[in-house]
Amino acid sequence: MLTGPVADQTALRSLREGLLELAKASITGSILGHIVLILGLSILSGGLRHATQRFDRSQASISATMMTLAVIALEIPAIFGHAIEPDHLAVEELSLGVAGVMIIIYALSLIYSFRSAPATPTPEAAHWSPRLILLALALSTLFMAWLSEILVETIEAVVQSLGVTEFFLGVIIVPLVGNVVDHLVAV
Repeated sequence: MLTGPVADQTALRSLREGLLELAKASITGSILGHIVLILGLSILSGGLRHATQRFDRSQASISATMMTLAVIALEIPAIFGHAIEPDHLAVEELSLGVAGVMIIIYALSLIYSFRSAPATPTPEAAHWSPRLILLALALSTLFMAWLSEILVETIEAVVQSLGVTEFFLGVIIVPLVGNVVDHLVAV
């Protein structure tokens, strides 16, 4: 998604402001929210609505493989960092290399998914022009960036007034509020 969830944009803005703990926590919370909350709610609501659920085996296999690769990719720099003396430059270079490989693998999986998926006609597709679609996307991106700016600017005041940590805000509040649209659409 070009606009990116608020949690991801907040993480980028937090890095620019030097709030590393908030950045790490918001990315972690976003991942956990999508994996645990959304998957669980989707399975629960699907089970309540349909007694038997059917899944495309090849898509489920691709998703499971991608998840396994992501977990392995997250572990490689962590294990490397613990195995050697803290050489932050070497771990950072390894992290960037692993991130680059994961982006390439993700792009290839998208290409494969688009080419192998059967065409399903939509009953009432919206008839927006490409120009209108790009305008709406650009405006929503600007709006999300503005909201991220406001969120990051108020973090320190919220931490002080409520007495919660940046970590709690990043793991729980920012992903829940920031990804609410993703959560509703997924379920």
